[in-house]
Amino acid sequence: MRKLSLLLPLLLIGCNSSEVETISTPYQALESTDIQSDNSDLSNLITATRGYDIVTLGESSHQGSKVFSLRGRIVKALHQEGDADLLVMEAGFYDGLAAWQNYLTGKQTLLDAITGPDANYMFMYRFSEEMAELFNYIHDVDQQGTNPLILAGYEARITSDAGCSVMFDELKSYLNNNGLPLRDYADIQRIAPVMMCPWYAQGQTFTMTDHNTLVAALNKLEDTLAQQKSKETIPAYDPTHPRDFKQYASFWLQIARSLSAQSFQVIHNEAYEYSDYQSAENLKWLREEWFNIDGQALLWGHNIHVTPLSGSVVEATNERYPDTTIYNVMQLTHTGRLAPFDFDTATWESNTIPVESVSGSLNHILYQSGYPDAFIDIKGLTGEDRAAFDSAQRIKTDFGSARIAIPSKIMDGILFIPTETPTTARPM
Repeated sequence: MRKLSLLLPLLLIGCNSSEVETISTPYQALESTDIQSDNSDLSNLITATRGYDIVTLGESSHQGSKVFSLRGRIVKALHQEGDADLLVMEAGFYDGLAAWQNYLTGKQTLLDAITGPDANYMFMYRFSEEMAELFNYIHDVDQQGTNPLILAGYEARITSDAGCSVMFDELKSYLNNNGLPLRDYADIQRIAPVMMCPWYAQGQTFTMTDHNTLVAALNKLEDTLAQQKSKETIPAYDPTHPRDFKQYASFWLQIARSLSAQSFQVIHNEAYEYSDYQSAENLKWLREEWFNIDGQALLWGHNIHVTPLSGSVVEATNERYPDTTIYNVMQLTHTGRLAPFDFDTATWESNTIPVESVSGSLNHILYQSGYPDAFIDIKGLTGEDRAAFDSAQRIKTDFGSARIAIPSKIMDGILFIPTETPTTARPM
């Protein structure tokens, strides 16, 4: 544990004040980005997060090398020395289960399974060299042993090739095989892919009429699947005998609800709170129904989804399931460069973009104060060490404008990366 003298301006909302308070804030330096490194420099984080139901691992962009590598090390540490046995990523709910099934059955390596063709994790994840190191670590875990590590996706937003095409044929087959009515199913199969994957829609536009028709059909489907779910029993998770998730109404009910939430998000100009609130339900289903884990779930995604910001998965979980304990780690950075958010990995090295720096922000002050790559356990701080984190600050949490917030209200710990570097494309 180290302490660093730090000048933090206290931004007094509604007042014109230039008052500055000097504090001393403990931190633990993170010495390496190499996933093969030991866990000694993560001891504070392991201790801080022990006993929580969920630990969130946020990122301020999907394009940084250090944030991928350091959180990969955190996952490994919490799996090896903490309580973690489930990693749930910002990936399609359908795609997560499809990839895991292909891995457990030996059809594909885990890295190939999250890449395609039966599942597609987000392209910045599946094409990244740093992310590949994490996926390969999970691949090598003994899933039949006493310390497994399961990988899944929570996203109600499903935008993969398989999710926008064969998933609907699979759902139709499930309904037919179980003698369930196909009321208005043609509307779902016709409209939903246009809403989910407009780049495949061949000039079609998703309209309010389409939204209303789709949601009405999905409501009927939900009623059918809810009744069928009550008649089915899902066997306990056993990695030696993988269950086919596509044979259970419980899974398809989550899909129907996810599609409805995604439709509301799209029609309301990408209002993420609709999908994130359903993603919270998907996370609960994965933890308690499908895998029924005994340990801790790690929630990996963008800061706007997996920390307690307004409309996020975490906010929804806190509101609906207040007995669920969550430790939130938010990544902050100040400067550096990122890979472009581009499906074409050939552009990642040549077209890097700068991190948007905000003068006077908490990010900037930590940077100016000389903080290295570090973990700061805000929740464990007391007295003067904590004072600045309990007062309003400008914070650059994501790709938008800096927000004014009390740090301790939106994060329990900080993964601070003063200077980010671009993620690199893995060989394909």
